[in-house]
Amino acid sequence: ARPKLLVLVVLDQLPQWTLEARRGELTPAGFLRGRAAESASFRGAYPYAATMTAVGHATIATGALPKVHGVFANGVYSDSARKEVGVFAQA
Repeated sequence: ARPKLLVLVVLDQLPQWTLEARRGELTPAGFLRGRAAESASFRGAYPYAATMTAVGHATIATGALPKVHGVFANGVYSDSARKEVGVFAQA
């Protein structure tokens, strides 16, 4: 059966190779070591030049590239407003 809930945790500025290289230094019952043992990881699936938070997180969460999911920079294009709106702005 498909899971009913997916929790996506992104640790910005923590490359996978760092976690792997230092795994032995992590507390055995600690959060990072425990989650790493239970997690899936993907190596270099979509390298891209612009490293903006909203773009990267939308790509990770959807598996789609920005031209498909519509998140570019830290904003999205709103058809109704006919302009870019910030993804972090209050509704």
